[in-house]
Amino acid sequence: MSKNNNRAVLGLVLVAGLAGVAAPAVGQQPTRIVMNMTDGPMGGGGAISKKSVERYAEVLGFSDEQKETALVVHEGYQASMKDVAKAKSSAMEDVNRSAQDSGDHSIFMEKFPVINKEYREKEVKLEKSLMDDLKALCTGAAQEGKWGKVERMRRREVELRRGSVSGEAMDLVEIVHNLKLGGEAMTPIAAVLDEYETEMDGQIKNRQRVQADAATFKPGEAPDMDAMRKSMAESREAGLKIKGVNERFAKRIEGALPEEKRPAFRQAVRQATFPQVYRRSPITRDLDKALALNDLTSQQRETLSSLKASYERDARPVNEAWAAAIEATEKDDKNSGVVTGAGGGGMVIRMGDEAQGVKDARKARRDVDDKARKIIKETLNEGQQTAIKPQPGEADEGIEMMGEAVMIRSTR
Repeated sequence: MSKNNNRAVLGLVLVAGLAGVAAPAVGQQPTRIVMNMTDGPMGGGGAISKKSVERYAEVLGFSDEQKETALVVHEGYQASMKDVAKAKSSAMEDVNRSAQDSGDHSIFMEKFPVINKEYREKEVKLEKSLMDDLKALCTGAAQEGKWGKVERMRRREVELRRGSVSGEAMDLVEIVHNLKLGGEAMTPIAAVLDEYETEMDGQIKNRQRVQADAATFKPGEAPDMDAMRKSMAESREAGLKIKGVNERFAKRIEGALPEEKRPAFRQAVRQATFPQVYRRSPITRDLDKALALNDLTSQQRETLSSLKASYERDARPVNEAWAAAIEATEKDDKNSGVVTGAGGGGMVIRMGDEAQGVKDARKARRDVDDKARKIIKETLNEGQQTAIKPQPGEADEGIEMMGEAVMIRSTR
């Protein structure tokens, strides 16, 4: 089963699960319920990447030989994870085929939680085995003493991806790492980052406890709306505390950075806080690919270069307005949060219509994009337009969601 088909199945399961919620009464204002299921599940948080293992090796101070061994162990882990993913996809395909053949889509509600739980447990077991193997590679008190930093790093990799509040998904350790500071520049920041790691880890564990006690959404059963709202409120409160840690330490870190590194840090923080606003846009992607074409005329290149500059200039204030609208809405938001899904997965729930300010700001950005897209199309010939189209598997930067299900139901 393809990734898109898996998303369709998840969407159907989520929508079906709300089928038991009462329809709006006459004269009652309907509520829009939006559910996002993230790629990083609550139970596993996604596979450990080769890049992460390389970072763990760096933190631990592994020798070249130790790092090579760690990467070999990771290759075995990756192969096993692919087998699990393939088996899960096959199981889901069987359920999909059975539902289509019988016309009974309640099969999804019955089978999906079981399949999800079974394969998530296998993923978690493989992750534990890999981490145990990496820990066993440590030699000497110095490396063994740094293992706690690796565990905290992994918790940030998993947990900071799960939230409903802007700024909750930011990892300042990774942002500083990506600045590639020299040894001297890191000296005044190292102690601040250690303090950040410890405080952030405490808040992450607090949110884990909150989510462990949260109401579980079960497909096929009418949700307990009071329990769901309570879980959403608690998860949002925990998320706001994580956001607060990020905001406080971002200011401290920026003040300790060399002057020339501060603009890059501020931009990275902004992008991590509002990824939906500041991630690389399809327009930027298309312009970069178009400007790299070998068969552009001088006039085409001049037009596209001018467009790139004007697009960045026009998008900047629009993006700032969009980010501000999101932040303003979140201050008084009582209708969003994370709940635990079937089989242990996490879902971001948003109840109620989207704030008008956010709608208007997003439309303004869309208008800027549409204007630029029109110029690109008018500038390139058909062959060039085909050449810059996204290739299979190519995606824009940013957070990818596993689908969104929307239901209109009444509040109580």
